[in-house]
Amino acid sequence: MRKRVLEVETSCIIRPLNQSIPATRHRSEEATPDALCRLMPMSSSMQRMHNLKQPLPRPSTLSIAGASGFIGSHLLARLAGRDDCRVRVLTRQPGHRFPAGCEVIQGDLADGAGLDGFLAGSDLLINLAWPADTPDLDTHRRLATGLAEACLAAGIGRVLHVSTATVVGRTTQRRVNERTPCDPANPYERSKLAVEEALRAALDGRLDYAMLRPTAVFGPGSLNLRTLAATLTQAPAWRRQALRFLHGRRRMHLVPVEDVVDALLFLAFSPEPLDGETYLISADRHPANHYQAVDALLGDALGVGDRAASAYLPGALLSLALRLRGRSQSDPYLHFDAAKLAARGFVGERDFAAAVRAYGEWYRDAEVRA
Repeated sequence: MRKRVLEVETSCIIRPLNQSIPATRHRSEEATPDALCRLMPMSSSMQRMHNLKQPLPRPSTLSIAGASGFIGSHLLARLAGRDDCRVRVLTRQPGHRFPAGCEVIQGDLADGAGLDGFLAGSDLLINLAWPADTPDLDTHRRLATGLAEACLAAGIGRVLHVSTATVVGRTTQRRVNERTPCDPANPYERSKLAVEEALRAALDGRLDYAMLRPTAVFGPGSLNLRTLAATLTQAPAWRRQALRFLHGRRRMHLVPVEDVVDALLFLAFSPEPLDGETYLISADRHPANHYQAVDALLGDALGVGDRAASAYLPGALLSLALRLRGRSQSDPYLHFDAAKLAARGFVGERDFAAAVRAYGEWYRDAEVRA
């Protein structure tokens, strides 16, 4: 990725030699650079950059795009119990029901409709959405730039953009962190990275923001784990055994939705500037976050505890199979490292094994209701 170089204007104006400097009361301040800066008004752009280094006031109004989606619904459920902030949502679905207390704005990120009312008077934007049917990268970049400019025009104090850990694409590094170079290999990864880059280009030095890259988010209602749950409950036993042998200890990169929501709120209400940083959100540190262990946990919750022996295909052969299938992340032992977010003070508290079992229980009950 190319690093964007900012040209920062100075707030200390160099005066002509024949122009006098107003006198000050304190002799120690005369002719010092700090004193000159205090005497000269900051330009509006410099004032914004100066403010980015100051602690942010606690946000009282949160605007959430993508609130009707999986992560968004869990985020709204968490915010519903708070009385210290107002929540505003943008939706294309007139009939969608949101929790009581949400201010609902009809609009669409794809054409900018409703953005003014959605962002006006808000302190923070959490962006969980992006048009999936946008045809090309230039359109993605244009829409991202338009969203950033709308945030700047509305006076938003902070933006949290939720991307995906898979923007890393192909990598030779086994342990991936925020500094790992991105080499997206498919349209989804390329579009996600293009949005990140466009937002950075528009917001750097002008507004406080952060990029969040969660791994495979799961929880009640998620698509992640649904295929495995269906395999355990509906497929013949030999298929389960074959998949256990094939995938073995391949990392699943699952992360509980509770951890993602907690990370969002942690950063949203952090008084310290986020400085445009990128943060991975993952639970890869958990020893059970691999295929056979998840199969066992989910199977127990679904009442299909019988499972094959723990023998599995060697990692080198599985890696070859993944490459032949065109998978970007073909290393079965790839690890997404969330140490940077932990160093800031956040560690997800949701027990991973309990979260997998809870998903199994939700899936079982949902199947009964269906």
